[in-house]
Amino acid sequence: MIKSALFEHPVALLLVCLVAEVVIARRWAQTRTRLGGRVALIGLMAAVTLPIISVLVVTDREQIEQTCQLAGNAIDDGNLRALRDLLASTFHAEGIDREDFLRRAEETMTRNRVDRIRLRNFDVSFPDPSDAVATFDATCAVRSADAYADSVPTRWRLEFHLVDDRWRITEVRSIPIPPFFFRGFSDAPH
Repeated sequence: MIKSALFEHPVALLLVCLVAEVVIARRWAQTRTRLGGRVALIGLMAAVTLPIISVLVVTDREQIEQTCQLAGNAIDDGNLRALRDLLASTFHAEGIDREDFLRRAEETMTRNRVDRIRLRNFDVSFPDPSDAVATFDATCAVRSADAYADSVPTRWRLEFHLVDDRWRITEVRSIPIPPFFFRGFSDAPH
């Protein structure tokens, strides 16, 4: 909770620090004590440094979200090498191992163009310190030789394992969104 407030929400932290500094400064202006001046100065330093620190520190939750974004970017760009780098050697997706998944992804990307991938509504949890689960919504445009869909909604569940200080994707599962047609990788053209 504290880690999240300090490191994952710099704008909220800045607003809280500024409001606290205004209160401290007003109190000091009324009393003009040496202690009040020191407290006001410390508050001002905190209002400046804490948001900077929160931007510089990347938490595990933020790393997971960044990895999901990188996977989306790799798919958007048709960059299988970048996608491969994000997958653990033990990766699987709905019964498909890593190499079969990448082969199918290449076939799908050859026949279809995926653009404008947008990921949002992240929910990240940590079953243990070296494992994580992220669920999120995604939309994208899909274009093939004979069809175009401007905003295809999907929901995903990705599992991660920490390998050499990097979060690697170990499993991908699509979560059905009724009444949409995409229920899993078996629905993807290949």
